[in-house]
Amino acid sequence: FSTKPDKIFTKILIDSLEIVTDKLKQFGKKELKYILPHASEVFDVKTAIKTLERLIVCTKSLGVYDINDYHYVLIYDALEYYCDIEDKFEYVPGTKICKMDFSSLISLYFHDLDFLLPKEQILNPAIIETICTETVALVLGKKPGPDELEIKLLKKGEYCLDDEGPLYGPESTEYPDYSIWEEIDRESARRLGLPSPKVQKILDEKPWENLGTQE
Repeated sequence: FSTKPDKIFTKILIDSLEIVTDKLKQFGKKELKYILPHASEVFDVKTAIKTLERLIVCTKSLGVYDINDYHYVLIYDALEYYCDIEDKFEYVPGTKICKMDFSSLISLYFHDLDFLLPKEQILNPAIIETICTETVALVLGKKPGPDELEIKLLKKGEYCLDDEGPLYGPESTEYPDYSIWEEIDRESARRLGLPSPKVQKILDEKPWENLGTQE
């Protein structure tokens, strides 16, 4: 990711990548399509394991890395598999979080899902011009080479650490916990001294707009 995720998502991501890697080593080609339904279209077992292991190393490091859709499709499948397994994951150490929402993880950490586009759609001239080369190759079924699988360490100044706001709190049992944002909004409203419901109703109705009009 070109921005460093928070520690909870980092924990979820590492767990999902490690579990999927272990499953592929255990079951190999037999379960490849089940474990990686989208990535298996362009990855064989050996390449998938090697790339997953590299992603694990990068995720555990302090650096920030530039990845492309060949990496994103592996991460997407790994997170989906992880979120769907029956035993889920144990409490994140030091928190009460014991469940996660896959769709929210994707919307938060994936800039787009172009790698899931059908071939017919991506071949549309109006669309293909707006999509990066790696994504087009992936959707068309091209297996990744060394260049496509390179994970570049970004230097300071080449990335921006976005502040999305906290996604969990001391009492959170689910990640992400959007109620934290709602509480922050309520607290901000209290500090700003926003109008009471009665005053707000008058402001919404705008009675002054009818002043001076003839009946």
